[in-house]
Amino acid sequence: MSRDRRRIIRNSIFLVLACAGLVWTYQKFAPKLPNFDYFSGIALLVAIIFLAAYNVRKKLPFLPLGSSETWLQWHVYVGYFTFALFAIHLKFKVPTGGFEIAFSIVFAIVMLSGIGGLFLSRQIPKRLTTLGGEVIFERVPAYRHLLAERAEKLAVGSTAETQSPTLLEFYTKNLRDFFSARPPFWMNALGNTRGLQRVLVKVDDLKRYTNEQERVILDQLAELLREKRRLDFHYALQGILKAWLFVHIPFTYSLLIFSVVHLIIVFGFSAAAP
Repeated sequence: MSRDRRRIIRNSIFLVLACAGLVWTYQKFAPKLPNFDYFSGIALLVAIIFLAAYNVRKKLPFLPLGSSETWLQWHVYVGYFTFALFAIHLKFKVPTGGFEIAFSIVFAIVMLSGIGGLFLSRQIPKRLTTLGGEVIFERVPAYRHLLAERAEKLAVGSTAETQSPTLLEFYTKNLRDFFSARPPFWMNALGNTRGLQRVLVKVDDLKRYTNEQERVILDQLAELLREKRRLDFHYALQGILKAWLFVHIPFTYSLLIFSVVHLIIVFGFSAAAP
């Protein structure tokens, strides 16, 4: 068993024990302490502040606050523990009232997006590794443009080099649109290669009617086609990794605001009560 596997098992056991201890504490002391909801609410706020602090930690890597990997591990397990804490704060009941319902919806979005993001952050890098090479997300459009220019140059240059317009006509009719097209996002995300295979089949079919010089150029065009498709995959998969953060992080801060407002309201009413 690998070291990472042992660590996950150990941490999962600690998480289960911590959640069980939390439930036991609730069952034993909640009936006896009229202010138990205050304690659970404050604990929930502290946990949410800690979870939100992870994003701040990522923006300040130069500070000696521990490794990002350690922060991520704590973020994940505290996040799961916060779910149990939230359920206890609600007394395992369905929320009622506009504010509580809105609060619960925001919490659910943060929780589900966090779980989904954890899954994506584990799976997508594996898929990117199989594609080979490292591609900077922001530079993909520029790389695509360069590939299209190289393909166009090859096709145009083939006319003078081979003394025939065959490859240029083939490129214009069958390949130009592929280099300029942006396949549907879902096709890229799922790794669909049907479009690539269709044009590669056409390239292979043309090879049977061309000379050696033309086949060399066709091979170069085919390699550019594969590279363009690889860039499309990288762009889609890296885009998913970035997109889920645009859900998780804003809703995390919204949850933090909800928590502070909720605490102020509760203590405000308590102070005003006779």
